[in-house]
Amino acid sequence: MLKMSWKYRGAQTFTIQSSFKYDNPPREVIKAVEKIRNSKRKEAEPIDEQLLSLLRKYEIEYSKQIKALASLIRDVAKFVPSRRKRKLHIGLFGYARDVNGFALPRAIKFTASLYSLGIPPEVLGLNALSEKDIEFISDVYKGIYRDLGFAFSYFNPKSAEKFKFLGDILKMSQLFEFERNEEHCEITSKILDGEINEELIIKAASIRGFLG
Repeated sequence: MLKMSWKYRGAQTFTIQSSFKYDNPPREVIKAVEKIRNSKRKEAEPIDEQLLSLLRKYEIEYSKQIKALASLIRDVAKFVPSRRKRKLHIGLFGYARDVNGFALPRAIKFTASLYSLGIPPEVLGLNALSEKDIEFISDVYKGIYRDLGFAFSYFNPKSAEKFKFLGDILKMSQLFEFERNEEHCEITSKILDGEINEELIIKAASIRGFLG
């Protein structure tokens, strides 16, 4: 019913299922609300200047790669189903993206387009970092190995044939534990080869369990 997390000092998150208000006895709901009210945040941890330097280096590489992929992202985004057509449980809101003057789709279509190409946005720019860099970042970003392992399970190595920098990112995948989803790769290979349509995009999204 209620999931609470204090993984990071200075921040609290509360995940409440839709049944929280309507499908539970009032007493349990009141008790959960009181638990939230009585929770105390701790003082946030200071950010090391070295981390900021790594993030700036990563940002430059990420922006460069998005610029190289922008045209392809826009081509695929045209076939990502609109809000009314979506059959998956996804968020309803997005935001405009602009990278170095290149207009890109809003958040959901942006993410859906890249995943549909077998290029999860989470892995872009990673080649700017070393193994030691990622290990250093993991002290602050506690779930980095888990999250990137998840993303790499949907990374299609065939994409590296089109973009050299994706070959460098493929090498970085060795730092993470994951099992590649071959069914997803099969579908995204078709999209990479130019067979771009809504049906394939929805099939790939159904395998992942989310659109974007």
